[in-house]
Parts: sequence; C-alpha cells; structure tokens
Amino acid sequence: RARSSGGEILNGPVTMEQRGRAVLIRDPQGADLVLLRARGGDPAASEAGVGDWLWDEIWTSEPERTEAFYRSVLGYDQVLRGAGYDVFVRDGEWQAGVRHIQDDNQPVRWIPVVRVADPGAMLKRVEALGGVVWITPEEAPGNGSTALIGDATGALLLIQRWPPDPTGGGQ
Repeated sequence: RARSSGGEILNGPVTMEQRGRAVLIRDPQGADLVLLRARGGDPAASEAGVGDWLWDEIWTSEPERTEAFYRSVLGYDQVLRGAGYDVFVRDGEWQAGVRHIQDDNQPVRWIPVVRVADPGAMLKRVEALGGVVWITPEEAPGNGSTALIGDATGALLLIQRWPPDPTGGGQ
C-alpha cells in the first residue's frame, strides 16, 4: 500500500526477534516511519504513564496530501479537522495527530510525544544533557502543558503534561 500510494520502502520488512515484523517506509513528502506488527499482537490500549510514549503527530505543510497517504496506507477511517491540527481516527479511537505547519521549507516529519508530570521542570535537565529547548510551555499554543525539545543529534520530541492543565496555568 505504501508503494502504490506514492511512498517508498526503505528497509524491510525484517523480523526483529524480540519485537516482531517491521518495515521502514518514507511517505511521498519525505517523512520516515517504522511500521511494526508486534510479536504477540498489539498491546491493549491503556493510559500512558509518566515517561511513556503518549502520542505521535506528523508536521506537514500539506495536510490534505499527508492525510490521504496515511488513510490509504494505515486504514484510518476518519480525520477530525481542526484549526491547524487534525486527528486520525480508526474505529472511533484517536490514533495520531496532523499539525499544519506554515513553512514549506521545513521537512515533513513525525514527532513523538512523551508524557511528563511537569514540562517546565524538565527543561533544565534537557539543556544539562546537551539538548535544546525549542519551545517552552509558555511559548507553546494552548495551555502551557507542552514543550518542544531536541536532543544533541537534532531529533525533536514533544513533552506534554497529560491531561493538560485545564486552568491554562502552565507549570
């Protein structure tokens, strides 16, 4: 499906003894993604704990094109449209986000999100470990519950308090 929808297979499928079967694909806009059939099946849905993967979102300047590809390849049955942010849905469950970016020069990429208790408190640790703080909770859209950080190699990661602070109080 990836190839017939305009994507590429970069590696695989391969068997990863402890994980399952995986394939690395590239979508038509250049975003890479590993698809995995987990050994023993997918785990049951549960709320992410602090330090766990919370969510994934793809950042794109062409959301309609991106959404068409992933709907075709991954079988999402619905896209909930918002103001600059859409959500892929399958069987009534939210699966991943689509963040609309305005800069055509920015690469299309998947950004993982990790649940943290206090994103603001994490920022000093990020810098002490050689990372970069790109967007602080105060600069992030919404209610101050999210920060964008990068590691020493340039990989991006969102950290987010979940559920968000409903008061908009940031830290």
